[in-house]
Amino acid sequence: MAARHRAAPGAGAAGPGRADPLRGPHRGDRRPPAEAFSLADRGRIAPGLRADLVLVDADPTADIRASRAIAGVWKRGERVSREN
Repeated sequence: MAARHRAAPGAGAAGPGRADPLRGPHRGDRRPPAEAFSLADRGRIAPGLRADLVLVDADPTADIRASRAIAGVWKRGERVSREN
């Protein structure tokens, strides 16, 4: 995922939509990554699901570089420090 994140700024410009680099794990796959990998307990924020979340300060569908403006990270429902 890290390599995909670094390559993403140019990826949206050439493709059909700016949000495409944020979608499915395979080129052309428009499903959310959790669905594409059959991870039914992830990919959404809802009671009973795993809460792994990266919160950003801007809209990465408008500019993929906004995904680098990380405001917070939660793993299994607990906020974690990015210092580690």
